[in-house]
Amino acid sequence: NRVQSGRASKNHIILWGDGGPGQDKAQDLVEGGFWRRPSVPRPRYSFDVVEALAAASAYLEGQALAASASTTLCGFVTLPLKFSLRHARLRARVQTMRASHLEDFYSFLRFPSVSTDDDYSEKLTECAHWLVEKLTNIGLTAELVATPGHPVVWARNKHQPGRRTVLIYGHYDVQPADPLELWDSPPFDPVLKDGFVYARGSTDNKGQILAHILGVQEAIEQHQDLPVNLHFVIEGEEEIGSGNLGNFLHQNQAALKCDVV
Repeated sequence: NRVQSGRASKNHIILWGDGGPGQDKAQDLVEGGFWRRPSVPRPRYSFDVVEALAAASAYLEGQALAASASTTLCGFVTLPLKFSLRHARLRARVQTMRASHLEDFYSFLRFPSVSTDDDYSEKLTECAHWLVEKLTNIGLTAELVATPGHPVVWARNKHQPGRRTVLIYGHYDVQPADPLELWDSPPFDPVLKDGFVYARGSTDNKGQILAHILGVQEAIEQHQDLPVNLHFVIEGEEEIGSGNLGNFLHQNQAALKCDVV
């Protein structure tokens, strides 16, 4: 009485039901727009890998589907998944990234902000200026703080008494891309392939810190404010030991006092 995960193809996992309640739940998902029905006879269904991963972290709440034991998914092994129908539908609606967000991601990644090589110092500064502009455009007060090395980007909203203060840390410098011959595409020319963006820094740490920035942007757009006092501290020397971050934090200790990091 459940829907079990079947064999994986490059872009889809095939699901089948046993004619019991599990099949009915699968049908509900098809009708809800989350699942895609392939050109195979009922009761088989398939869902897009991106949508599957978007729903993978949904926990069981009420009626749910349980996937069977571990299944290979596009070369990655996935653990057993539990799907909440309500959360799956919600995540299906929100998992699509805005085109403008993706363009921001590409722009950020195109800076060869390699902190280990002095030949890239100018590019690091350009990348830091891009961040200041981005943070300013979403409604924060942002500035570039000079250090003996690469600058720190510091941004904040208008702080209000009685609110908790959150500090979000990140870095805009990246590791060198060598050896270049092992790359299938240029490391600073981002490529979208099979749902993944390939470029140096796409995860560590440009993708991660930009996700926070875009989340703050959407919160401000929706509510015209944030429920907390916020600091962004984004350095350009994490990959070389954060040599000047300590001095920055010490010099601004009182202003940066926070409840959560």
